[in-house]
Amino acid sequence: MTSEIHTQNIDLVSKGWIGEKAQHLLTTWYRTDGLVDDPNVFAGIAPHFVRLAGHVPENDSPEILFVGCKSLLGREIRSSRRLKSDRRSLFRPDYRRATRDGFEQALHEPVLQEIQDVFFPDSGPSVLLYGKLTMCWRTTAGTPYLISYSKLLGKRALDHPSNRERPHDYSTRPPGRMLSLPAEPPTQVPKGLFG
Repeated sequence: MTSEIHTQNIDLVSKGWIGEKAQHLLTTWYRTDGLVDDPNVFAGIAPHFVRLAGHVPENDSPEILFVGCKSLLGREIRSSRRLKSDRRSLFRPDYRRATRDGFEQALHEPVLQEIQDVFFPDSGPSVLLYGKLTMCWRTTAGTPYLISYSKLLGKRALDHPSNRERPHDYSTRPPGRMLSLPAEPPTQVPKGLFG
C-alpha cells in the first residue's frame, strides 16, 4: 500500500476538524509568529505533539527529536518515547519520502494533511487515517524546528499476510478510497465530531 496524503485548507483547523489542541497550537503560532520566546509556550500541550528537526533532508523526513506520551506516535508505539536511535526507523522509507514535502512546506507555513497508510503499532499491522498539523517554530536565536500534532481519525486492524503470493499487500480497501472519511474533509464540522 502506498501512502495517501491530501493537503487540506489550514482554515479547517480553526473549524475544529482535528480538535481543540490543534486549534490551540495554530492560534499560538499565529499569535507568536512562530517564535518561541517564552519557555512556557507549550505548557500542557507538549505531551500531545512530536518535535522534529528544522532541517528536511532531500530524500527523507526530518529527524524526530521528541515524542510526547499523548501524541499519536507515543500512544500507538510506546517504545518510540524511549528510543535512543533514529526514530525515523519506525517508519518505512517510502512513507518517509512521501511525507517529506509536507515537512518542507511547513518550514514556510502551517500545513494540514489527511494521511492514510499501513503502520505497525503495538497492536499489530493496521491502516491508520489521521489528520496532521505541522508548523515551524524558531527559537530567539533563529534555530528552526518542526512541531507536528496528529489526531487519529480511523484505524483498521490487518491480519498478518498469510498468502505468500502477496506478502507485502496488507490493504483490503478498494484503491483510491480513504479508510473512513471522504477524500475532502467537511467544510463545516459539527462541534464535537472529532474533538
